[in-house]
Amino acid sequence: MLWYLVETDFFFLSLFSFLLLFHFKDSFGPPFDRPRKRPLGQTVILTLIAVLLGLIVNQFRSDSMPLLGDWSPEARIALKFGKNILIPFDEAKQRFLNGGAVFVDARPLELFEAGHIQGALTVPLLSLTR
Repeated sequence: MLWYLVETDFFFLSLFSFLLLFHFKDSFGPPFDRPRKRPLGQTVILTLIAVLLGLIVNQFRSDSMPLLGDWSPEARIALKFGKNILIPFDEAKQRFLNGGAVFVDARPLELFEAGHIQGALTVPLLSLTR
């Protein structure tokens, strides 16, 4: 998967370099011999081509990124099938008090011992990564 991304990035970088050199080949002379509008116009055209090409590639990728969406942290915390897993604080508190939920504290043990929610379990994050 990584090599595919590297290859596609290299391809588009090569294509951009070719287009850049092709469009500016006549501009490599004394600065007063060429009109000022031409390089600016070519830059705008190349930028538009790059944006259009990026949008097209995004549409055909299997893991394409939505152009319009909710990018808030709450919206990004979801299960794989799209269900939001955040619940309001009052609901979490009620579930905890009724025994329907368990709070897990992932902080280091020293911080957990310094203060935690009564009844919470400690599972230090560093212990999970070893």
